[in-house]
Amino acid sequence: MPRNRALIEITIGANIQIKSVENVKFMIDTRSTRSLINKIKAETFYKENIESEKIQVVSTHSISKHDQIFEINFYKIFKINKIHKFYIYEIGGLYEGLIGIDL
Repeated sequence: MPRNRALIEITIGANIQIKSVENVKFMIDTRSTRSLINKIKAETFYKENIESEKIQVVSTHSISKHDQIFEINFYKIFKINKIHKFYIYEIGGLYEGLIGIDL
């Protein structure tokens, strides 16, 4: 029997709207100093808000350079006026994003 799936729409900030938040998986990593999201999810949900910013991601396996970020205001979600930056980076594995200690 097919599962009924509803489209979830959430507006975050003045210019940012999530069209669907279904099946977005984030890993919480308390050793990461940054929050990351893969390019496909960033372009799906935040294409108009992607900006250029040079960054370097250091992991236990390598150092890589990237140049895209986006910021969202968490007020409508958490009722706090906080802008949070996500760095666009291919996570790989089971998750589309990573929540670091910067949140």
